[in-house]
Amino acid sequence: MRGREQVAAADVPRRNRRAARGGCRARAGRGLTFIELLAAVAVLVIVLGLMVNLARHVRGRSAEALTGRLLAELETTIAQYEGPQWQDFQRALAGVTSLAESAEAPGSEEVLRRRATANSREFVALCRRYLGQGVFSHLPLSLFDGSVLRDAWGMPVVFMRRGAPNPGIAPQDRWFFLSAGPDRRFRTVVDNLYSYEQTWRK
Repeated sequence: MRGREQVAAADVPRRNRRAARGGCRARAGRGLTFIELLAAVAVLVIVLGLMVNLARHVRGRSAEALTGRLLAELETTIAQYEGPQWQDFQRALAGVTSLAESAEAPGSEEVLRRRATANSREFVALCRRYLGQGVFSHLPLSLFDGSVLRDAWGMPVVFMRRGAPNPGIAPQDRWFFLSAGPDRRFRTVVDNLYSYEQTWRK
């Protein structure tokens, strides 16, 4: 009997050691799970960042394509007009507000925006007078609010008449349409991407 008690007593430290090792393994298991969770969160953050950048890029390209189609459509609309008042229409277009009084003194960005809005409003009014009231009615509200034509970034689309002083651009011997581009500022290099690169010549 006493021998069994001694054996049982000897087993107590052994069981304690096994229990301690089991506790360590459990704690180690919990630590690995936490590390794995952190790694999964880090991967998720990276993937989300890539998705946001991709969505931003796709949205930017979509805006560029939409603006390009609008400018091409405006050029085609005028180029295909062959009504009896064509000469009158051309003379009227030559009198719309230019972006600047002179290429050397184009004015501030705020002044350019005001003149761009006036230019677009005058152009729309002339098109309605000579081409018909519904000439732009098919355009979505984001591009045409009833009085002003706007690009995909909300800036006025400008009709640049032949020989008009252009901010940052030498006067052209043709008319074309100008968008301020994704930076929403005139007189920057991205303007040219949306202007006379897609020009109909008369």
